[in-house]
Amino acid sequence: MWVLTILGLGALIGADFFIGRKPHDVSVKEAGIWTIVWIVLAALFGLGLLFFGNA
Repeated sequence: MWVLTILGLGALIGADFFIGRKPHDVSVKEAGIWTIVWIVLAALFGLGLLFFGNA
């Protein structure tokens, strides 16, 4: 489980650095969308811990 967690976090960090990271002025809409994306991913991680952590 730890290996999957580390690989998943590495993939997310890599995606954050390499997808759409051209220097530009960030709009409020774009910032809001990225905030929601990261919150949803964190919630999914928490649910994964809830379901798989008790096994």
